[in-house]
Amino acid sequence: MTSPRALRVDFSVEILMKLLVFCSPDTPEAVRALYGHEVFLVLDIHQSLNGLRPTSVLMLDFMQKQDLNAVLEHMPDVVEFAREMQRKHGPIDRVVSFNEATNYAAAELREELSVPGDTRAVAELYRDKWAMYETFTRAGLRTPETRRLTRSSTVTALEGMRESVVLKPRDQAASRGVRIVERDAFTPDMVPEGPRGELLAQDCIEGEYYHFDVAFRDGTPVFCGVNRYLYHGLDWASGEAPMASVTEHRADRLGKAHHLVRAIGEAFDVGSRVLHIEAFWVAADDDFTLIELADRPGGALIVPAHEAAGGPNLEAECIRSQLPDVRPAHTGDPVVPAPHCWIVTPLPGFGPYVVEGDNRDELSLLTEPVVQIVPEAGELLHDRYRYRNPSGKFVFLGEKAATDARHVAESFRLDVAAIDTRVSGYWKN
Repeated sequence: MTSPRALRVDFSVEILMKLLVFCSPDTPEAVRALYGHEVFLVLDIHQSLNGLRPTSVLMLDFMQKQDLNAVLEHMPDVVEFAREMQRKHGPIDRVVSFNEATNYAAAELREELSVPGDTRAVAELYRDKWAMYETFTRAGLRTPETRRLTRSSTVTALEGMRESVVLKPRDQAASRGVRIVERDAFTPDMVPEGPRGELLAQDCIEGEYYHFDVAFRDGTPVFCGVNRYLYHGLDWASGEAPMASVTEHRADRLGKAHHLVRAIGEAFDVGSRVLHIEAFWVAADDDFTLIELADRPGGALIVPAHEAAGGPNLEAECIRSQLPDVRPAHTGDPVVPAPHCWIVTPLPGFGPYVVEGDNRDELSLLTEPVVQIVPEAGELLHDRYRYRNPSGKFVFLGEKAATDARHVAESFRLDVAAIDTRVSGYWKN
């Protein structure tokens, strides 16, 4: 008789399917999540294949615009591409997306092809910040006072709000168009024009800013990374500060974060997906105030940092959540990552530049970085691509991780030379 110790059950067996995938995964583990499937890829022209071997590729220009509506301009081309793949290779089984720029387009294509997965109504709930806010309030979740503003709104629309308000586009991402203004300084021309030309005004919250990165499986959180930002996100967007965060391991805050995560899962009927959630810890309330969430893994170094700290690869988890899943159900509390900190340093001003060198070998670090990505001498940089082409990326593990990240913020230097684009010849991104 075979010993039970010799038996093995593999719950990660891939089911061969035909997949139309929006964008190439950034990490090797996420690329492996697509192994065994035939992939038809809709790729942004600024991306690379990153080891993926698709059957066919449609190249478009949409991601670097940081506009959630940009890919929708190309939908006739996407539909034509999908129909052609079906004629040549048979029915497409799933449409996969794992970023805000393409989630709604993927939902639209699913409905066009009658493919299972999130519909436009579901995608809109995570894209439309007003619908998101209404869902928060119906569920009784703590969230700032929020108002809708149009080009016909006046300053009276903000009466009763705090002196400082955050203005944000109703359907954009990555801090695009977000600013903090004094309430009485609002004017209607701040509101963008167009069919979705609305702003949301939120009370400006004072507190420590957090991101939660959560993998849900059948509505249950199986992983929850709770991280506190070290710098303000709007300062990163303007190039004035690094972007960095450190894990939270205080039991009281973790407990309240997990309670909030479960409440969000119920309010949004999340099913299986990965969410990036942003919230403030407000000391006076001894609790978190929920700001917004995104239906995707976190950006910057969040995915590799959590993976290095013992968590799952959230990009791969997001892909698998959109495919038939044969893994066992999760019970108990969500897995939390080991202590870690990540930092992305800003570019040294406006480009384009050519890199001449850096001082990474002179940094006095307490631990070795487990991820270190710094442009090499001779590489070109441009300020338009802050996320994909920054001056330095570092991940540190352990209790001293945040100290090392702050040291990098204060001491790391990238030596560059400006490129004079007026000289003969040409320079191309």
